[in-house]
Amino acid sequence: MKVIFSKTSKTGIQLLEILEDGKKCQLAAYDLMKEVGASGYRPASFYLFGGISSFSFDKKPTEKHWTFRQKWDDYVPNRKYKEGKIIYKKMEDLPKESPNRFNEIFEFKSPFSHPGLNWNETHICVSITDRWIYENQVVIPEDGVEITLTQYRNDFENKTDSPNTDH
Repeated sequence: MKVIFSKTSKTGIQLLEILEDGKKCQLAAYDLMKEVGASGYRPASFYLFGGISSFSFDKKPTEKHWTFRQKWDDYVPNRKYKEGKIIYKKMEDLPKESPNRFNEIFEFKSPFSHPGLNWNETHICVSITDRWIYENQVVIPEDGVEITLTQYRNDFENKTDSPNTDH
């Protein structure tokens, strides 16, 4: 199910605050990615925005303070080395936006999941799994309007802006 909220509605304003904080988190992660010379990063698990769990590089890094994770085809800092500890500390210190504020808006109780989120110039779209509706795990605020999948594809797909568009 796709539900949209005007950016000027009560819920839209709450979601916009989260998005603004999220953009700050993403920018900080993007800056750290560039600082370490990576070409991309895997976002931290269990967060709506921000944090880094690992990095990807266009070419295999030659420094010993990187450890390759074959399962994910990415690299993490090796904390056996001073440089690795420094990078790891920077990763830990990155701002992160947990899904808690987002989930509170929809009275969603899962600590590990959250509804999906897209936005365009005028609206914010929230994607909610039908099972959550059926099992009464989520409450849709009254200022939301359900839209069709066709509307979603026309108005939201590939329209969400991101400060880190090159990865």
